[in-house]
Amino acid sequence: MLMNAIPSQFSLIAAHSLSLVLMLLDPHLSRFAAGTSALGGALLASLLWGAIYRFCMHGPAQPLRQSIEEETARQHCQALLERERSLILEAIGQTLPLKQLLESIADFISGHRHQLRCWCITARGITAPSATAMELEYPGAEIPQFRHEIYTQDKEWLGFFLLEGTWSAQDDTVLEIGTALAALAIRNRQMHEDLVRRSEHDALTDLPNRILLEQRVAQAMATAERHAQGFALIYIDLDHFKKINDRYGHRTGDAYLQTVARRLSERLRRRDTLARVGGDEFLALITQVNDRSEVEEVVHRFAGCFDAPFPIYDHLLVGTASLGIAFFPEDGRTFQELEMAADAAMYASKRMAGSRNQGAQEAPLDLLPLHPQPPVPSSTIDA
Repeated sequence: MLMNAIPSQFSLIAAHSLSLVLMLLDPHLSRFAAGTSALGGALLASLLWGAIYRFCMHGPAQPLRQSIEEETARQHCQALLERERSLILEAIGQTLPLKQLLESIADFISGHRHQLRCWCITARGITAPSATAMELEYPGAEIPQFRHEIYTQDKEWLGFFLLEGTWSAQDDTVLEIGTALAALAIRNRQMHEDLVRRSEHDALTDLPNRILLEQRVAQAMATAERHAQGFALIYIDLDHFKKINDRYGHRTGDAYLQTVARRLSERLRRRDTLARVGGDEFLALITQVNDRSEVEEVVHRFAGCFDAPFPIYDHLLVGTASLGIAFFPEDGRTFQELEMAADAAMYASKRMAGSRNQGAQEAPLDLLPLHPQPPVPSSTIDA
């Protein structure tokens, strides 16, 4: 009823308005106005009512449509960010190299800002550029526009992002996601590397253990077969080590082992491997052997480790060791066969030494080793 009444009211108002306008224009038109007021009022009322109706029904449509479009775009962007984040999280859970992971995170950040260049630099020196920065050197002398630090939740510093290009506060969400992903990737890789290292190295001496040694022997076998080169294992057994623990305690014995390991390592070529395989037993892998004399030279250097006494806490210890050699492939074609052959050669050397090897003992400062040999200068050791 109300909607029907509104047009009639507008019709009456329009009719009077039309009559008034015509009278003002020309008094002679007043009669025409009186005759046409009903028809003109109805027409004008229809026009006015149509305009009001369109305004009421369609006036707010444009802002509403714009708001809907903006919300749709925001949700689309959010879904895209979440999808890319999920893909990177999946990659972090795999065994991809850390540099590759950080490059994908740098691409994630730079991909949401045209022409933005991004570098991720870790505390351990890994530099991972985004694709937009791949062809450029690390900015170095240039002052980056923006630097963002990477921390763990425990405030451990892991590295930082360098950003060059247009950046705004609206992009902080992307940077926050990228920073969280980078922290997770770096920390996970560090934990993985630490676990692997602990599983492959001796906790006391930090030398490779039997697990890692077997892997390197397998690699040496493959290389020897491919290039027709030999290699050797040297078995090193510390004489009467038990007496040190019994007389001076395990703390002194551990320090003695650490000092022996350091001296042996210093006399080894970088491409070779020294491993601790037992309480007082070591195995050295000597690769790329063309002549037996090369290995005998290494044995000579190892024996020189015991020329000087070992200052351990309040003691000065003099020690000796028994050594045995096994050559590939003459003495064995597997790690187990070579280890057994080197072990047998070591025990034969120990029996030949007999009672001359008195083992490690406390000695005055001026006491020389029981079996002195000319020391080999470190400069003669191959790099």
